[in-house]
Amino acid sequence: FAAARVAALPLDEVAKVLPMSADRWLVHRRSMERGMAVVELLVVDAQLAPIWRLPVPDPYHGVHAVTPDLSLVALSLQHRVLLLDGGGQQLASFPHQPWGMGDPDSGCCAFSPCGRYLWATVPTWPQGSWQANDELWLIDLASLSVVDRRKLEVCAAGSTPVQHPDGHTVGLDIGEGQDGAAIRWARADGGHIGVRFAPGDDRCLAAVHPDGQEYLTTPHSNDRLQALARHRFTDDRPIERLASAAAFGPSEWWGHEAGYLTTELILAVTYGGMRHLLVQRAPLRLLGEVIYPHVGAAVCPEGLCPEGQPRRWPVAAHQGTWLTRSSQGLQRWMLLPHLAR
Repeated sequence: FAAARVAALPLDEVAKVLPMSADRWLVHRRSMERGMAVVELLVVDAQLAPIWRLPVPDPYHGVHAVTPDLSLVALSLQHRVLLLDGGGQQLASFPHQPWGMGDPDSGCCAFSPCGRYLWATVPTWPQGSWQANDELWLIDLASLSVVDRRKLEVCAAGSTPVQHPDGHTVGLDIGEGQDGAAIRWARADGGHIGVRFAPGDDRCLAAVHPDGQEYLTTPHSNDRLQALARHRFTDDRPIERLASAAAFGPSEWWGHEAGYLTTELILAVTYGGMRHLLVQRAPLRLLGEVIYPHVGAAVCPEGLCPEGQPRRWPVAAHQGTWLTRSSQGLQRWMLLPHLAR
């Protein structure tokens, strides 16, 4: 399947991209300037043109959040969650136990679509113990206070929020490094957190279907017995699995990234982003490989790409288009309605 580039933004050191409403994207950019790490947040529009940007005061960071109207910013920093206005002025600070200095441990923030709350994951160190147990905080934006908190029973190396289309639920894709991965679902009811722990089998939360009835997971480990899977949202039970062994040759397996390109099409990758693949949603069936312009395959090994084309890593799929990041920046793509040669 041939990909056509819709837009591009030359931008170095893109760390993370999250979808926003109104066909916008939140970009986390991290670079080195004069030997020091510099972090910047950008909001880009459908053509990947920057419409808002803000430097982050602390180079150590997790996953940050911006409200759709660009009026509030939440920063997940090493020692605190910091709430700013859209111009970068501090509104509130919520100190917490520090994330590990020598480790990649970090948290995340997410604003509730209703505009009442801020979600934040933070570390805790129980008294007399060296074992961390991260918490989920619910911060009321009117009173600027933490109104509830719940243990997550994880020690996150990193976490990413995934908004559910119901407007009330947030999913947490939590990686614990060599200890695996976990999925948590949370919603606020009258200022109180309700948390559901998805059954743990080392799965990554990749995306929620636009109708909210199902979600997609990918394997955290490189075990070829693992599979791309659809799950029922109400109780997390698997609907269907597509095993690596059934989809590829003996030397490939599913990577972490996948998303709903449309209601019936899934964009997924093999481990390391080596191939980008189109998958039928129901029943799960491999349709073929996505081919990019000027390259005879979706991606190629570093240093061996013809015509200077870099390896591409997919970062998000949304409403029939998807984004990739590379050493040349961000690109937005759509499928051409014919098979590539």
